[in-house]
Amino acid sequence: LHPPPVPLKPPIFRCELGYLACAACRSQLPGNWCSFCVHGGGGAYALCPGLDILVRGVKVPCPYDVYGCRSHVPCCDAVDHQRRCPCAPCGCPEPGCAFRGSPAMLLDHIDAEHTRPAIVLRYGRARSLSLPLARRWHVLVEPQRRAVFLLSLGALGAGAAVSLICVRANAAAMPRRCSLLPSMEKREQQGCSKKAKVEELTEGHGRQDAENGALALLPAETQRVDLTLKLDRAYLHCPICTLPLKPPIFRFQCAAEHLACNKCYAELPKHHCYKCGHIGCFCRNITLENVVGSARIPCPYKVYGCRADVVYHEAAGHQRACRFAPCGCPEEGCPFVGSPSMLRGHIAAEHPRFGPILSVPYGFEWNLTMEQAQRWQAFFGQEDGSVFLVSQGELGGATTISLVCVRANGGAPAPQYKCRVVVVLPGGDNDNTMMVSKVRSSALSGGAPAPDHGAFVGTQRELLSGESVWLRIRIDPLPVPAAGAAAGATPNSAPPDGAGRSRRSKWQR
Repeated sequence: LHPPPVPLKPPIFRCELGYLACAACRSQLPGNWCSFCVHGGGGAYALCPGLDILVRGVKVPCPYDVYGCRSHVPCCDAVDHQRRCPCAPCGCPEPGCAFRGSPAMLLDHIDAEHTRPAIVLRYGRARSLSLPLARRWHVLVEPQRRAVFLLSLGALGAGAAVSLICVRANAAAMPRRCSLLPSMEKREQQGCSKKAKVEELTEGHGRQDAENGALALLPAETQRVDLTLKLDRAYLHCPICTLPLKPPIFRFQCAAEHLACNKCYAELPKHHCYKCGHIGCFCRNITLENVVGSARIPCPYKVYGCRADVVYHEAAGHQRACRFAPCGCPEEGCPFVGSPSMLRGHIAAEHPRFGPILSVPYGFEWNLTMEQAQRWQAFFGQEDGSVFLVSQGELGGATTISLVCVRANGGAPAPQYKCRVVVVLPGGDNDNTMMVSKVRSSALSGGAPAPDHGAFVGTQRELLSGESVWLRIRIDPLPVPAAGAAAGATPNSAPPDGAGRSRRSKWQR
């Protein structure tokens, strides 16, 4: 209701239809009736203690955290904190200097970049200083509270002027009074006592104003500040089953407005509160549903490349399907952990002896030659970038060729694939061994998969000639099954994982 919109601050009021009002706006409404639904049966406003607790629990980091402030304050108090924050940024008194930081950071900057150590002073004690006029400004610091002051010198008519300011961006902080007794050679002493003036020092070019005793810099352009909310996770979970709340959400009409998720609500008595025993009934908590629907968190696999911000109650489902879930490296002993796309770069950089990572199209047969001593070969699909791994192993006196899709989340709704792998033997096509199978997934948590893992085909060692193994491989994406379709219900479905077909089996389209 407030123009422009301001953060909700307790006490918060709500009408029966869920419209909200802060205390200031409610006091201006005639008869305490909701202005949105006065003709629609919404009724008068009433206190909303549950939302008061939620609003107080929503905390944000100070926007000046990059300048050293470590406070997390309730969102409704963030503006007031920002006005008082001692880490609010200021500029540098040196004209043309691009520094921007807190007063404490300014001390280090001046010492390092302008080689001017700060002059220490203490409150309530006089300090005699001898300052050259060639230096237009000097920094003073009170060590107990780390307050920073700027003493500047300038010309005023035929004489000179001395001004003192406290370097801070927030003028609402505690005021201080100073006494200045300047003296110059061959000139009569002049004394003055005045309140230390507070000026905001921001980025820009310097300006000396000796008459009013202030040194200021031209203000910098206003910058947009993005805030990240910090909220206790308990506010977003059902107090009964402790699972994340998702619409619809119900609240009992008692003083504490005890909550229940949809599943728990169906199992609770409807005419008295399960927690405090108050007589009443449940109703939808539209306000909390809006809050829960807008509460988003970054994917836990953000460090591996996922940029999704997902609704909190959908985060677990997203994590189970995220294509950036980390996997390992097929090389034994390699400590790599990263997404499949990161694995491609890792193999190229750290294991170049296994050859370049091939890019292959789906739906076409292509040839691959591997040395018998080569344990694995990686390649990826041109269409979607999925990473696959062909590996060699020994199983019962035979050489096995297995193929897996490298990913940690291989279940639905991830894309599914089928493959055909042909081991080309010297005797011609009639002697070749072949298998057709659905492609399994592997996160490679223990290195290259075991010889019997995934889709594999075995060939007697004596049938192989030379030092190389010749393969023909084809991979096809499987169609997305219709909702509710049973696995394996169609006659053309893929055989069980790892089950090879006869070498004369035909490719199933």
